[in-house]
Amino acid sequence: MRIRDILFVLLLLTSCSSHGAKEALDRAKTLLVDYPDSALMIVDAISSEDLALPSLRARHALIKTIASDRAYFDVKSDSTIRIAYDWYQNHGSDMDRLLSAYYLGIVLQNGGKDQEAAFCFLDAETFAAREASYRYQSLCEQHLGAIYAANYDRVRALSFAEKSYESALLAQDSLMAGFCQLDIVNQYIADYRFDEAEVILRQLEKANTNQSLSPFIQRALAKTRLLKSPPDFVGARACYEIIQKDSTVSLSGRDYCYLAILSEEKGEFNQAEAYSRKAYEMLESATDSVTFFDLTRMRLSLRGDYQGAYQALTKASDMIS
Repeated sequence: MRIRDILFVLLLLTSCSSHGAKEALDRAKTLLVDYPDSALMIVDAISSEDLALPSLRARHALIKTIASDRAYFDVKSDSTIRIAYDWYQNHGSDMDRLLSAYYLGIVLQNGGKDQEAAFCFLDAETFAAREASYRYQSLCEQHLGAIYAANYDRVRALSFAEKSYESALLAQDSLMAGFCQLDIVNQYIADYRFDEAEVILRQLEKANTNQSLSPFIQRALAKTRLLKSPPDFVGARACYEIIQKDSTVSLSGRDYCYLAILSEEKGEFNQAEAYSRKAYEMLESATDSVTFFDLTRMRLSLRGDYQGAYQALTKASDMIS
């Protein structure tokens, strides 16, 4: 067989295998929203030999990363998504560039690389605005707000929280808009603007038609009532009674911090210590640690243990600096 004929056969085989991979990726894409686990199984079943074309490798990498994220896998290695990101820099559509930049940002943020992630989200936000993809624009702004909040840049954190709310309204997604308002509330609380925070929460509570938002509203109300001066322990306790009645809600480390304070205020010291130990076990980040020691300061002050409160305050201050 002549070399030209051999090359023709190889090209034909590649075309056939590539066609099969393309069909599989098309199928996986349709499952991303409702069945990401199934989408992930499909893309994992595609052999590397069937991904000979760079465009297919890029599409495979993007769909695999999206499916992994939506299936709640905490992907921290950027080796897969970078295949898509690098290819779509000079190929594909603006939507491809938007998605590859956005999901690279998520992976980098998962890995604690906040600065690199922020650049990716800013890049993705630009493409989202160009595509009038307001939902992704809001998501990018939410991530940027979270990054700046974690790094104690409250001005930028609030700015992006407000932008994300505006984008969610343009996307006509009321649930997303509600969560964006909660981000604004959390920034108000961080700036001791408790009255403004409670106004938004009251509006959300009245307008809320989606029960999935309810525990988050109650959490924020409890936080506002506990941290303002003087604290409203009764009001905060009422919020947590509502939260704890909801069997679908899992308590976070911060919840246990607040429950420890409420138990302390009632004189239930053993229960307070138990909640405090639970909170400490659930710490996941430096930001949470600062919160823990700051709230421990508040709890020990209620007990009259001012030396312990001072030590907790010192630990929180050291972590911030």
